[in-house]
Amino acid sequence: MGKLKGIFPVVLTPFKREDQSIDYNILDKHVDFLLESGAHGLCTNGSTSEFPMLSDEEAFNVGKRIINQLNGKVPVIFGASAPSTRKTIEFAKMGEELGANALLMLPPYYYPLNDK
Repeated sequence: MGKLKGIFPVVLTPFKREDQSIDYNILDKHVDFLLESGAHGLCTNGSTSEFPMLSDEEAFNVGKRIINQLNGKVPVIFGASAPSTRKTIEFAKMGEELGANALLMLPPYYYPLNDK
């Protein structure tokens, strides 16, 4: 795969009002809408996906659902940000396992890092 180019919106994670579980039907429709609107690729589990609120299983399932739905039509960047280096590496491995084309990562964001 070559260089990523174009518009890669972060896919929202829709939740059901009743129980706050992920609404996969709405997720599918949102992915279709983004493609029909001209997105060149999509990004999963980013800030607008509420990634800190998702369990590991939910993050994996959302990424898997999107990657399977796209079926190679456009590249997918898998959000692998987490509050620790260890968890970020676990999420990066998830993205690789799912077949993501690239990873989106913030540095571990909860604890401040220093040179000492």
